[in-house]
Amino acid sequence: KSRRTWIRYHLACFCLIVTGGCSALPGIPDSELAAFGPSVEQVRSLLQQDRVREALDEALYLAREYPSGLTETLVGQAMWRNGRVTEAEARFRRAVKTDLAESYVGLAAVRASAGRWDAARRLLSDVSGNSESGAWAQSLLASSAWRSGDLVETRTHLQAWSQIEEDVELAQAAAAMAAAVADLEGPSE
Repeated sequence: KSRRTWIRYHLACFCLIVTGGCSALPGIPDSELAAFGPSVEQVRSLLQQDRVREALDEALYLAREYPSGLTETLVGQAMWRNGRVTEAEARFRRAVKTDLAESYVGLAAVRASAGRWDAARRLLSDVSGNSESGAWAQSLLASSAWRSGDLVETRTHLQAWSQIEEDVELAQAAAAMAAAVADLEGPSE
């Protein structure tokens, strides 16, 4: 099994070097990262493709080789997607110490899934902007506002999400949900 893993890592590295697909970690040159294993973008891609078990294996390898807030967050995201919520929360807690926006969103998702919406909202208060983390934060904030029955806040967060979401289909869905919530609000007085 270790020989097969070794071959897979080196084949993946070769492909990453050829296509330039390695994403840098702080203080680690792309060339060095490519020589040792998977990239941050590779793990994210596996998660997007719902290849969650493989993503977890790659994220764990990356975190062992290059411990950082980013790799801890990746492991947390992969654990979350694999249904390992308690372990994901521990990884996100470690990553939050590095003040990485993605880690706050991950920890907020764990808190929200446990019904702790106020704690989730507090964690998301500092996550903003037009980054992927901002989009995740807006979707969670919209869910929290919906759960509390605040339609105006729900619509506001859905609109914000639709404006910063990079995935066109998700952006359109968020805009459609915002329009539906506006219909629920009724005519303005």
